[in-house]
Amino acid sequence: VLLRCAVLVKYLMIPFFAGCVLVCLMFLLLMFTPLVFMVFAAPVAILYIFGIGWLYMICGSSFSVAYGLKARGENVHGEVGGVLVIISQFFFVADVIAVMILTFKEKKYVVATIVTVLLCILGVIAGVAGLVLFLIGL
Repeated sequence: VLLRCAVLVKYLMIPFFAGCVLVCLMFLLLMFTPLVFMVFAAPVAILYIFGIGWLYMICGSSFSVAYGLKARGENVHGEVGGVLVIISQFFFVADVIAVMILTFKEKKYVVATIVTVLLCILGVIAGVAGLVLFLIGL
């Protein structure tokens, strides 16, 4: 049950963090506008968004940390594996990758993991294609 909850929470947070990255990129681009105050406001806004995102990530890590503690106690993935799962929950991207690795090791929710990876790859391809089309003026 803990792994299922961890998978749901981590995979459903990916669109939120992708949106946060887009907002941060927008603020970075606004730094180069003629508005002088944006040079100072944009870094503050980016740090604020990063801090709020990190707090959301920590709140969403409760199931993953609980699973890591349980797996470590039952010696499912070994002592080091359980500790690495818990530590990875405090870093962006590493938390989702750790959950993906756990799904493959447990042989549960593999289809959801593969679909999530494919959707992320498609999102990156669409974003790059959109950027290229924007830059060439189409």
